[in-house]
Amino acid sequence: MTVLMLVEVLSSLESSMVVTALPTILKEFKDITSAGWLVSCFLLASAAVAAVGGRLGDMFGRRRMLVILVLLCAGGSMLSAQASDLRLIIIGRTIQGASGAILPLCYGMTRELAPPGKAPLWIGLLTGGYSFSAAIGYILGGYLADTGSWRSVFYVTTAYAAMILPLLLLVVPATRGAKARGKFDILGAAMFAPAVAAMLYGITAASKQGWDATAAWGPLIGGAVVLAIWVWHEMRVEEPLINLRLLKRREIYIGNACAAMASLGVMQLPLVTLLLLQQPRMAGVGLAVSATVAGFLKLPSNVGSLVASPLGGWVSGRYGARWAMVQGGFICVIGWISLYLLHDSLLQVVVGSVICAFGSSVLLSAIPNLVLEGAPMERSSEVTGLTSVIRSMSAGIGAQVIAILLATSRLNDPVSGANYPAESAYQLTFLCIAVSAALVAAIAFGVPPRKRAPAAEPGPPTAAPAASP
Repeated sequence: MTVLMLVEVLSSLESSMVVTALPTILKEFKDITSAGWLVSCFLLASAAVAAVGGRLGDMFGRRRMLVILVLLCAGGSMLSAQASDLRLIIIGRTIQGASGAILPLCYGMTRELAPPGKAPLWIGLLTGGYSFSAAIGYILGGYLADTGSWRSVFYVTTAYAAMILPLLLLVVPATRGAKARGKFDILGAAMFAPAVAAMLYGITAASKQGWDATAAWGPLIGGAVVLAIWVWHEMRVEEPLINLRLLKRREIYIGNACAAMASLGVMQLPLVTLLLLQQPRMAGVGLAVSATVAGFLKLPSNVGSLVASPLGGWVSGRYGARWAMVQGGFICVIGWISLYLLHDSLLQVVVGSVICAFGSSVLLSAIPNLVLEGAPMERSSEVTGLTSVIRSMSAGIGAQVIAILLATSRLNDPVSGANYPAESAYQLTFLCIAVSAALVAAIAFGVPPRKRAPAAEPGPPTAAPAASP
């Protein structure tokens, strides 16, 4: 389990370190549009590969798939580090997007290998470690870019991948994977990844150019059409890439609904609070700190997440994931209401952020546990990979919704001439997110109480019996 936590840190570092190094890369290549693709192409690739990679791991062995993904990440990082052309760096970042399937595969291996009753706690630890290492990645990426070269960001991830690969091979036991009745659904994989990538691209374009932009609606409509054809295909094929019939199980469809709702609202905490912290103080709102200070002020909430995630896993294992989700949603409501009432000082915003992050981390660790309560063992990584895709798409839409809410009332900064949200816009945003957290808790009540497995049954008590071939 320690090695699996080290492996999932690679996925987190690949995602976060480049974000803070992006301004340094922009200075060298002087192409803001293309440089933005260093983040966008990674997000598109990681979302598209999450479910596909999870399914491949379920079928052919999760450790084997993790080894392949780590090698791809190392190769993509080395390509970006050595490239002198921005296009090659973007290609390297796209290859690094293979890390999007690492966390679902780690969830599946945890459920498969953990002692009875321990899987939910370890899934919580994996979730917390991922969130905390992302915060470290933001700081480390900025430090490396400022003190050395932006290329050192990619050299670090290459070296890290090389370090964890032998640990993965020597310590984590190999598993055979589930025997499929038919061949691998190549057509399903070929349609799913481009459809998801196209829709995410459209959402990203809409967040930057507006929903009336052709660049947004073209990919959105095209991706939706391909996705509809993919659904039709998956419902007809004997051995589908993703068994959509599993979505009929209450734990799985409610877990995914809660994941979507949480991504729309409570997971947008950094977007809202970092803007509030850095906004110039005017008309009673804004705290006027630098970007570096704002990043350090976010660390307490990340530490809170590191504690909250295993707590959510423990509650999920002992009482069922529904109760962890209800508690997490309730804590989020308290945090966002506190920000609605108190946001005039650094202490108030930091304390409110810690409460919000604590609640959302309990939710994040409970969601995969809830989904896994309804999933057969041989499709564990597949269903959690699909949940990752849903979260990514919902997070993109949520960022646009938050931007619209913050734009409902604006203030003009006389110094810079920039427009910033007024206090009423922040309060409306805080209130809407609190409502979304309450909805998550309410939806979680729709999950039936978990029935305890017989004492003689192997595996964690949250695991559903494997479906017969």
